[in-house]
Amino acid sequence: MRCFFSPLELTYPMLNLTTKENFQAWLQFLRFVPFFWASVLLIQFLIRLAMYFLFGEAQAGSEYYSYLPDAFLMGLRFDFGVANYLLSPMLLLSFVLVLLRSRFLWMIFEKLSFYWLLFGFLATSFLSICNLTFYHYFKDHFNLLVFGLWEDDTVALVKSLWENEPILWELLLLSILVYLSYRSFRYFYQRERKLSSAGFFKRAIFYVASFLVIGFGARGTFNLNMHPLHRMHTEISPYYFLNQLSFSPIYALGDALILGVEVRRKDYDLIESLGYKNNIKAAYGDLLGIDIADVPEDPMELLKYNSGKKTGKAPHVVVIAMESWGSFWLEFDSDEYPILGKMKKHIGEDVFNLKFLPSGSGTYPSVTHWLLNMGTLPGVAAAEKYINKDYITSAVKPFLNAGYETHYMYGGGLGWRNLSPFLYQLGFQELHGETKIKEFLGSKIETHPWGVFDEDLFSYLEQHLEKAQKPQLVFVLSTTNHPPFHVPSDYPEVKFEYPEKLQSRMTKASKTLQERLRAYRYSMDSLGNFMSWVKEGKKNIIVAASGDHSFYESVKFDPSDSIEWYGVPLYLYSSIVFDKKTLEGKFGSHANIFPTVYDLALDNQDYYALNPSLLRGKTSMAVSSVGFATEEAYFNQYKVYPKKSQTKPENYFIKLWKAYYAVAADMIQKSPTAKAGMN
Repeated sequence: MRCFFSPLELTYPMLNLTTKENFQAWLQFLRFVPFFWASVLLIQFLIRLAMYFLFGEAQAGSEYYSYLPDAFLMGLRFDFGVANYLLSPMLLLSFVLVLLRSRFLWMIFEKLSFYWLLFGFLATSFLSICNLTFYHYFKDHFNLLVFGLWEDDTVALVKSLWENEPILWELLLLSILVYLSYRSFRYFYQRERKLSSAGFFKRAIFYVASFLVIGFGARGTFNLNMHPLHRMHTEISPYYFLNQLSFSPIYALGDALILGVEVRRKDYDLIESLGYKNNIKAAYGDLLGIDIADVPEDPMELLKYNSGKKTGKAPHVVVIAMESWGSFWLEFDSDEYPILGKMKKHIGEDVFNLKFLPSGSGTYPSVTHWLLNMGTLPGVAAAEKYINKDYITSAVKPFLNAGYETHYMYGGGLGWRNLSPFLYQLGFQELHGETKIKEFLGSKIETHPWGVFDEDLFSYLEQHLEKAQKPQLVFVLSTTNHPPFHVPSDYPEVKFEYPEKLQSRMTKASKTLQERLRAYRYSMDSLGNFMSWVKEGKKNIIVAASGDHSFYESVKFDPSDSIEWYGVPLYLYSSIVFDKKTLEGKFGSHANIFPTVYDLALDNQDYYALNPSLLRGKTSMAVSSVGFATEEAYFNQYKVYPKKSQTKPENYFIKLWKAYYAVAADMIQKSPTAKAGMN
């Protein structure tokens, strides 16, 4: 590769450059950047175009095609981010060399930057081509299954790929790409440079502009209040494939590798660590309080239930996860502290249980395990670790088996945490996110940084239920009561005066807390309006609502009371008559909600449940990653906080905790592998 310096300059390589020469050496690198951008964008566009023709819908309607430009435009943003991530280390290194002003170091930089960018271009191109094969099998971009290349039977896998995929053509294409890339990169990198004068201000503008363009290019957005460009931004249409088309396989592989490292760093044999290795029957016995001799050969049969015989038309079922709906904050409701808003009326009329814990302490682990009918397992979330399971404990499958249509509605982007493949495997037939909601209600509706406001989410839900021809299961996840706590511009101001009992617990009374409580109240108004719509229309429906988790800002909590600290309420309305008092006094958690609804709504359906229906006479227990709670004690894996009613030794509760999670892990591990591309 020809060097940019003359033979005379090479004779004295350590001589420092003049300011003009130093700037021109730096500028030579910068002049290559547009060509590099164009190369990356072109090859990634062609690969994305191939993905569209290979996997796109053959008989799509005009609405489908109207989103194609958005998909390719979002893809271009991701590809531009890839190019700038590759450029970033070379740009930062070039700034160091500008300060050193050494001919010798610039000579090394020329070769280093050339081969770095050539390798980066070829590697990302090759990986994107490989992603087409991966997508063919799994209907998803690179994910944790890439680790199967070396963790499973690698020889068998390679043989299968060789027999079923056009590997020879891909290798030929790659060889041509390597040759053409090397020649073109070398030509454009070695073009003669024309020296020109450059004063201090001109140089400063170039330096700053290059840093900003490449920096913001890698970030993918100018909005500093939100995450850099990420999978969550890929929901550009109501169509799953087009949203997948807009994503970058390089970003997907990065996510998979980061998650893979986390999984393996935290991965361990949970059942063994809990003391039940090769003795899982003992875990079932300890959980259910029966002798191991009475545990059947298939111990899961002990957790199999039937919903019982039902008559009449099957009701719609709506299960709602309200963002940050913590119990503690609503207990002080009054005229001066009007936190419940329009939900106050309905709470007085229907089941409202305050002895409830969420599955986990965050939205993602809590919701994913809620949909698995279990408390959040220690370590990496099951939805990330076991991405190819046909889950036995799926909360959705009993409804599918009963002839329901199953829908997932989220006020934000469906790209969030790449939940879509997991949701499809659970049995959801259709996913509704921000884009589909805005499309239906009108794209001019007001939004906030995390999606549509709760009132619009519920309006969309109402209209969906109105036009439904079959019984519906709809799981809803709201977004409004989330930092940075925006509410619609026409929502009135609400002033909260803190009651003395709350003030005595507070560490500070911040403006942020007022904003948070206002968003909380807004969410309660939105849910209350939906429940009024349900009751006014005398719908044949069951509605269960709880918080995904609580929030703990500005208040001191006692670790001995996990219900107060972490608790979320259970609100339950049913057009089917039952004794609601039996539910209000029981301890429970997310894992009890679906089994309870099965027993109310479904006709003669079998289901598995770690936590039984609250309608059954069994002892109830609140199960969460933050701890367990019963009538006798609050406890976690570290400590037991007994109550006056405690009659069992502390070791009993620790054993119960261990048995529960050993059984949960066993049920997941015994779930069969889902079919490739299941959605």
